[in-house]
Amino acid sequence: MTVFNTYLKIIKKQYPMILIYLGITLFFAIFTTSTSTDNVTSYVAEKPTITIINNDEDTKFLQNFKSYIAENAKILEIENNEEKLADALFYGETDLIMIIPQGYTQKFLNGENPQIEMKKSTASYSTFSQMLLEKYLNIAKAYNIAGMTEDEIINKINEDLKNVVEVKVENKLDTGMLGKVRFYYNFANYGFLVLCIYIASIVIREFNELKIKRRNLISRTSYKKINFQILLGNATLAFGIWILYVAISIVLYSDIMFTTNGMWFIINSLIFCITAMTIGTFIGNIVKNKDAINGVVNVIALGSSFICGSFVPQEYLPDFVLKLARVLPSYWFISNNNTIAATTNFTTEIIKNICIYMIVVLAFSTIFIFANNLVSKSRRKSEK
Repeated sequence: MTVFNTYLKIIKKQYPMILIYLGITLFFAIFTTSTSTDNVTSYVAEKPTITIINNDEDTKFLQNFKSYIAENAKILEIENNEEKLADALFYGETDLIMIIPQGYTQKFLNGENPQIEMKKSTASYSTFSQMLLEKYLNIAKAYNIAGMTEDEIINKINEDLKNVVEVKVENKLDTGMLGKVRFYYNFANYGFLVLCIYIASIVIREFNELKIKRRNLISRTSYKKINFQILLGNATLAFGIWILYVAISIVLYSDIMFTTNGMWFIINSLIFCITAMTIGTFIGNIVKNKDAINGVVNVIALGSSFICGSFVPQEYLPDFVLKLARVLPSYWFISNNNTIAATTNFTTEIIKNICIYMIVVLAFSTIFIFANNLVSKSRRKSEK
């Protein structure tokens, strides 16, 4: 195991830089999760604000309609002035303005299809407000078609609206803590890439030094055994880095890590860590300048972390950036983390999708191993 021992000696020389990278990545991973905004464990519904401009008579039908709106939203009175209404929408004072035309009630009861003009803001509440309107009117239309009177329609609508289905979500998992674990493992993308690529490339670069290569050539150890021992060193190193990250996550988030979600986080990170090490091995074989390795490491680790969703969540990234990110293994690793964090019931379909993404990450690893073999063969030919 001479080569493996040499591998370890090279690692010892790089301890200061390794500890610096390790300290920085772990600090920011833990700091990011401790300050993440995913720690919300409860939800409080907020009513939208609606303005109703009634150009019709104050009929019983419209009075009941206003009462229904008042129960589900805040009603803001604004003067029927085009400029003031536009300002209210622009400055977010109201989410939706409903303008009821003259003669609306009579036309509606006569079976016609009069339209209520709606002016919406860009807020998401405006869509909910529109749904409130459509829900009431759709029920009213059904009873109107049945030939009921105005009073009968109102009574039937009120009865139907009282029948509210209570939805109870039973989830023993702390969704806020799941969000923190997601941030931790998404940020680990940067840590795995920095450490694995830097260490592997430095070691490979050392073994490619002319003096060491000549010693290996005259030694009794075959070239295949040398490669195997270097591979063993890389695998041991990747496993050690992965174990460290997993151990810290268990200490910080034990409630989550001993669940099904935690198991998938761990498996997903192991597969990505292996891929990160193959990337590092490939870079070590193509980068000849030892001083250039730091620059290459930062470009790859930072670049892929930014565009793949490690630092900024994928849901906030533009579509064209995410399409570009698909050519990198980090995208699939982080997408899997997001799926795992959002899942409370691991169905066969969800597990299948998670496994497919893991296979994609392993496919990248295979590509880099193949490319590394091509580079090694071409180097051996040129040195003969």
